[in-house]
Amino acid sequence: MKKLFLSIGNILFICVAAIEPAPADEAYNPTKDEVAKVQVDAERGDASAEYRLSLLYFNGSRKADLPIDLARALKWIRKAADQNYPQAEFSLGLSYYNGQGMPRDYTKAAEWYRRAAEQGLMDAQYNLAELYHFGEGVSKDDSEAARWWHKAADQGYPAAQFNLGNAFHDGKGVPQSDAAAALWLQKAAEQGSSIAQYNLAFLCGNGEGVPKDLIQALMWLNLAAKHNFKDAIDVLPKLEKAMTPDQIAEAKRRVSEWKPTQEAKPETNPQ
Repeated sequence: MKKLFLSIGNILFICVAAIEPAPADEAYNPTKDEVAKVQVDAERGDASAEYRLSLLYFNGSRKADLPIDLARALKWIRKAADQNYPQAEFSLGLSYYNGQGMPRDYTKAAEWYRRAAEQGLMDAQYNLAELYHFGEGVSKDDSEAARWWHKAADQGYPAAQFNLGNAFHDGKGVPQSDAAAALWLQKAAEQGSSIAQYNLAFLCGNGEGVPKDLIQALMWLNLAAKHNFKDAIDVLPKLEKAMTPDQIAEAKRRVSEWKPTQEAKPETNPQ
């Protein structure tokens, strides 16, 4: 099976976007009385309330007739971050990274990501790893990138698992290990990461880090293709030509029985 291993080309999930709007449900559309209570708690110095109030200003509230106010949002998020509230530190890092309400500053983004990452927030661990990988706000350092990916991957973050698997495959920042690459790619693939499923298919097809298994390779390719992953769609017929009808049928049976796992969720806005 021809080897065509894909590496990540940009920052996934977090750094490419500004602070995301909160889900459109009742918990994120509070009444005036509910907003007033959060305001009182925030003015008393409660870090959690300061963070929640910042999100209200970031997203606004129809019920409370509260318009979006970026300046006030940043005021309250900074107050919470100054109290070492990790979600606020991470969000402030995002604002610096994206230039949201302030000049873009990758160095300050890295500083705030690090503060949250050191408290165990996996989103921040992942983003800090990406900054080291691309050399944004910090010196490019493959070892540091792999170290922070590893921390997020240990918490079940699929994008970090994918990147860590690629790092082991390429020997960038970590000792080269096909077995470790397969282990981490499988963890991401099992959570539904199409690109991890695609790369894992090639490890299975080539017998790198795992026993060579064309049926398993075809299963992972089919799963990636089901999510319209173009590279998987293109490779599928080529692999099937090298397999028997019984092997193809068995791969399809495994696809029909496969269910994604979920180790962890990236941090979301509190409710």
